[in-house]
Amino acid sequence: MNSIQFSKLHDIIPGGAHTYSRGDDQFPANTPHTFHRGKGVHLYTRSNEEYLDFGMGLRSVGIGYNEPEISEAAIQAIQMGNNLSRPSDLEFEAAEAFTKFTRTDMVKFCKNGSNATTAAVKLARAFTGKDHVLRCRQHPFFSFDDWFIGNTVIPLGTPSSGRELIHAFDYGNLASVTELIDNCKNQVACIILEPCTDQSPRSDSSHIQGPGQNPPGEDSCFLKELRKLCNQKGIVLIFDEMITGMRWDTPGASSYFDVTADLYTYGKAIANGFSIAAVAGRKEIMELGGIRKPGAERLFFLSSTHGAEMCSLAALKATLEFYQKNRVIPHIWDLGEKLIHGLTNQAAEILPSGTFYVWGFPCSPYFQFYLDGKPSMELRTIFLEEMTRNKTILSWISLAYRHSSAHISQTLSAAEKSFQKVADAISSTRIGESIEGHVIQPVFRNRN
Repeated sequence: MNSIQFSKLHDIIPGGAHTYSRGDDQFPANTPHTFHRGKGVHLYTRSNEEYLDFGMGLRSVGIGYNEPEISEAAIQAIQMGNNLSRPSDLEFEAAEAFTKFTRTDMVKFCKNGSNATTAAVKLARAFTGKDHVLRCRQHPFFSFDDWFIGNTVIPLGTPSSGRELIHAFDYGNLASVTELIDNCKNQVACIILEPCTDQSPRSDSSHIQGPGQNPPGEDSCFLKELRKLCNQKGIVLIFDEMITGMRWDTPGASSYFDVTADLYTYGKAIANGFSIAAVAGRKEIMELGGIRKPGAERLFFLSSTHGAEMCSLAALKATLEFYQKNRVIPHIWDLGEKLIHGLTNQAAEILPSGTFYVWGFPCSPYFQFYLDGKPSMELRTIFLEEMTRNKTILSWISLAYRHSSAHISQTLSAAEKSFQKVADAISSTRIGESIEGHVIQPVFRNRN
């Protein structure tokens, strides 16, 4: 494979990667430890081995790797100096384009999603004068900062003080939210959640519908109920659209479900892989981080030297324009439906009933293997090892505009072989012996 050795990566980089989701424990052992480049929806090793990719830069690439007009816009911005001593013209232009695209009043750019969500929580606390934060238990990651990590199964390194201010509720369960609000004596500053992941906020099966449609069941929409509750209680509603943005709809799942939050956080695909994130929302809240009101108490909201980096701002503008000119979202939904149906039918033919499920919205499907009714990382590992042998990276499903029907067919061909490998392992009853390397592990676990 001619990639950098496993041991060398871990000798110099804690975890062997700069994001835990890229770590060796997240991929089968036969995956190249490093890739040299990407183009379209393919990854290449230094020796030019080609792999079809569905990871797409941890979902940050929604169009394709090295998309010419995005890359060219970034290159031109670099040649303009890339980072200036005062706001660049591009800084204003990008902010103007982004607020128009997201239908928000103001925006502040930064470099990663963790900083954006932390800034949004800080804004909410400043705006309400309250301290408590409710976050969705089913949504796995909001920030690497203490306020969130201290409330997970891996709190090591975070102070114990302040943990009592963060509380987890269950998605779709309004009663769990109201109970927490009551327990906090109405001192909740904000509720933060992804608008949607693999579970619909509606009580119907609207997850099979495409964008722009209004299936029945809106009256029972969990997001709408949250919106009403926040209005009643004076709580700031924050939608984390890092993943759902530019995927469910444009600008995101909030528009797909027709629910307005007070603050939004964006990142991932908004610049097709270039490093930029954003906090956006209502002017009366966002302006707390401003300097135009003489005598007002200062809020050190968010300050990011590289948040104004011109190559990322140019890539952001070019990405928004690309989405407006092309049918990016409908294309992703169409391919997702084909992949879901194909995988479901194959698994039904090859595997014992109840072993494999693929579910969720076609724009962002999820899949899992089960053994004796419980999620099986062993079976998942066997499947992904075989997918990798067939030059397909499918640790999760992140569809992009440059994926095609031919790529779906190629993936299903690889999946058929991989399902058969899983079936053979189950029938042999020696599942562990069918794994060539380590068993894939979840990121959020208490021990290595």
